Amino acid sequence: MAQQKKTRQSSSTTGGGSATETALRRGDFVGDGGELHQVATGSVERMTTAQGIPVRDDQNSLRAADAAVVTDALLTRAHQPVEVFLDSSGLSSENGEAFDSMYDGGSDPWRFEDSWYEERKRTIVLASLLDRNLGRVLELGPATGLLTAALAERATHVTAVDISRRALSQVGTRLSTHGLRERVTLLLGATPQTWPDGSFDTVIASEVAYFLTAGAWRRALERATDSLTPEGSIIIVNWLHPVEGLDLDGQEADRIAAATPGLETVVEHREADFVLRILRRPGLPSPAATEGRTP
Repeated sequence: MAQQKKTRQSSSTTGGGSATETALRRGDFVGDGGELHQVATGSVERMTTAQGIPVRDDQNSLRAADAAVVTDALLTRAHQPVEVFLDSSGLSSENGEAFDSMYDGGSDPWRFEDSWYEERKRTIVLASLLDRNLGRVLELGPATGLLTAALAERATHVTAVDISRRALSQVGTRLSTHGLRERVTLLLGATPQTWPDGSFDTVIASEVAYFLTAGAWRRALERATDSLTPEGSIIIVNWLHPVEGLDLDGQEADRIAAATPGLETVVEHREADFVLRILRRPGLPSPAATEGRTP
């Protein structure tokens, strides 16, 4: 899948309270470290903790006077299929543009739609997930959104992070077509720099690791571990054939994943083309044990 697309990400501060919650519900702007960030309309949860901007009583008349200045052009932004969160980290947009350019030749640059390899791999991945209800899911590199849609059908909510704006737009369109758009937040940014706050029951990175350096991949695994719920799972899929021109190959990416501190491998499926690895904290019950089927 496409790597998580590099751009500027949301920054995090403390504070907020009820003013922030109100702003989140209305899609207002909230302050964060002296900067302004727009919150997606209809969202009850922002990717980072924000500080609310209180409105004084003497500003109410000004606020009322401004109530009618929301134009159709402004409203158009609220209905776009991708929410974009920015801060001042100054990350280069070159990588995102490179991945965007992959879509110049068509909407399916990796041939996900007609590939039996890809369809079979998705089926294996989905059947290997340890929980029927995936809870809160973080997907790194959704690409065209085929796996995203399948995850959304089993999840409470999915946050999908990608470095390509064009990929996220396509994912949003696919989800809308299947009636799943409200279950998924699309976040434009690079992994591991762009990482949503909060905890996740399922973190999945399918064929994205080799787009990172070894150090960045380790950092991504560290962040995934830190954001994992006590009984959560990290699902990693790596292509095992050589990849030219990249710093990391699938074999090394899998070795790094297998050695993630504090986690153990509970599922390993390996064949000629790819390896699937699922990591959890030690001592958790298997699906059969959870149902009381084991001694």
